[in-house]
Amino acid sequence: MEHLFSNMPVQVPEQIPLGYLGFRQNSVPPSQHMMAEIRKNISSIRPSGIIKMVEVSYLEDTVILGEDGRVISSGFYRYLYPCKKALLMVSTAGPAIPERIGEMLKNGRAEDGVILDACASACTDAGLDFMLKMRKPYLYKMGYDLLPTRFSPGYGDMPLSFQRVLFTQLDAGRLGVALTDGNMLSPEKSVLAVCGVKAR
Repeated sequence: MEHLFSNMPVQVPEQIPLGYLGFRQNSVPPSQHMMAEIRKNISSIRPSGIIKMVEVSYLEDTVILGEDGRVISSGFYRYLYPCKKALLMVSTAGPAIPERIGEMLKNGRAEDGVILDACASACTDAGLDFMLKMRKPYLYKMGYDLLPTRFSPGYGDMPLSFQRVLFTQLDAGRLGVALTDGNMLSPEKSVLAVCGVKAR
């Protein structure tokens, strides 16, 4: 099972980009300009994504996703076991966002660039939640539930190099996403993740 999503109508609460910008409950309130920029950005950024379900098997301390997606990570093993299936995901805000941020910085609009960066991060992450929400009813009818959290490369003891395994299995290049030699995603506002699927 694989689905491609484009222009996902994600819904991002204003407090999420505010949190990325360092604002907390008891901190100085943000300016009207900042709030206006946040509202404009989170209503206009529409990420694209791919979600794919694969079989899961286990070998000692190794998790095997699909046919050859081997990951040695005790934290990921504990997260996923004993799920027999998992959803692999990629979400991206696309190349236009980093270009806009660069233009803002070049034209003396550093604050707006930082705000856009925070909003793009929040919207990209929300793309993962959107795809899971869309697949959840189908999985429920098939007798499955989703684990309540996701797991991404670079978290805990899961090596960042695992991004290459997910990238390849998802064929994420179809979305215009690339992977550097150092296993970093480009454009920057892109994210890979795994969500366990358990039998009810």
